[in-house]
Amino acid sequence: MGRRPISGRRGSAGAEPYAGLLIAEDVCDPASLAEFAWVLFENWCDVECPPKESWAFDALRWFGDDETVRRLSPLIRKWPGEGGHQRAGLGLDVLTDIGGDVALMHLYDISQKAKSKGLKDRAAQRVAEIAGDLGLTAD
Repeated sequence: MGRRPISGRRGSAGAEPYAGLLIAEDVCDPASLAEFAWVLFENWCDVECPPKESWAFDALRWFGDDETVRRLSPLIRKWPGEGGHQRAGLGLDVLTDIGGDVALMHLYDISQKAKSKGLKDRAAQRVAEIAGDLGLTAD
């Protein structure tokens, strides 16, 4: 399943993405954009993930792909244990916005196996959201 287009995603503050991102999406290789977004995210993490500067999540949200989901999921699981509950919640939002089968599987796994009850509950909500978008039922 392909990634959802940028036009269907919103920034962390609920804002529409900058129009230039739509142009980048049209003219650039999706895998390169996803890797670029991941490197931006890693650099943000290297400076201790300043919460007021959550634009790095927006980069993942807009350009992330299945590999982004695979890389981000382990971080989401560990953040609550490091006092990063808000960051973990933003990570769940990113997985939800990326959408697709891989994101659904990772969210489901988090909803079943995460150590944090709050994270498990939020992941379960996101599972229902993506499943609905994909036309899936609990059966």
